[in-house]
Amino acid sequence: MSLQPDPQKDANKDVKNFLDKKAREREEVKRRREKKQVERDASRGLNEEGVRTGIAKDEKFAEEHEKRLREFKVQEDQRKKEIAEHQRRKKAEDERILEHKKAEKEEHKQHDLYMKDMHRASVLKMRVVARQKKSEDTERELRAAADAEAYHAKQEAEKSEHRRLHIIEEDARKKRGEIDMRERMEKAEVEEDARRKRTHVDSEERTAIQFMEQGLNQVRMQIRSLPPPMQRSEEMRLAAEERTRRSKLEGDFQRRRTQVEVDLRKEVSVIAQRAKRDRDAVTSSERQEKARAEDAMRQKKNVADLTAKNKHHDAAEIAEEILHDINTGEEIK
Repeated sequence: MSLQPDPQKDANKDVKNFLDKKAREREEVKRRREKKQVERDASRGLNEEGVRTGIAKDEKFAEEHEKRLREFKVQEDQRKKEIAEHQRRKKAEDERILEHKKAEKEEHKQHDLYMKDMHRASVLKMRVVARQKKSEDTERELRAAADAEAYHAKQEAEKSEHRRLHIIEEDARKKRGEIDMRERMEKAEVEEDARRKRTHVDSEERTAIQFMEQGLNQVRMQIRSLPPPMQRSEEMRLAAEERTRRSKLEGDFQRRRTQVEVDLRKEVSVIAQRAKRDRDAVTSSERQEKARAEDAMRQKKNVADLTAKNKHHDAAEIAEEILHDINTGEEIK
């Protein structure tokens, strides 16, 4: 704190010095008067008029001096009032200036605090924006990675299913082909067997007819040796017998042929039914295998979707944690 002169103190000091000086002057005047009185008494040559004149001058000088002192005191009192007023005004001005400085200092302080708050707010806003961007980017990247992983898992599941279906279809096609071939071979075998049986029946029929005709020819030879009336009668009987025997023979062999055809149709039907059962079993097994392959694919896809959903949930939680962590990091100054 700087030291400044006190006007009131200086003024009092000046008055004291002035009064002391005047007191010394009065003492000097008194001393001179007394000295003159001594000189007058010593000289005794001075006349009384001269003494009175000198005394009158001294008294006049003293009165004038007292008058000047009173005037000086009035002026000094006025000056003291003016000095006091000046000091009051100066003090008020100093106080106003001090209050102004305090107000400016407080204003600067508030401005600094405001600027610091603005800086902190700006930094916090930047951190919030940065955290929001990081939160959104992180969640987007994690969700995209989860979706990509799920997509690849589903693609692999579909590829695996397609490979499995292809294997199942090829295996079923191969088995059906084997069944078809076995069916054709078995049908060909029974048809060949039936052909042989038909050939055998035909051969037996021809042999039987030959034996019959040979027997009938022998009878005819005998009938020709009979008298004509009897010959005609026997020929008519023989013709009727031939028709009967031929009809019976043809009927027997036709029944045998029919039986061959019936047996053939039965065997062919049995073969066809057995082949159909085998093909149906292959088809049923194929459907079941395909259904299991499709179920496996759906399960893999469901697992991929569930995994992606869980990772989406985890991504949202991680993003939320990042978003709520805006006050971490270096302290704002």
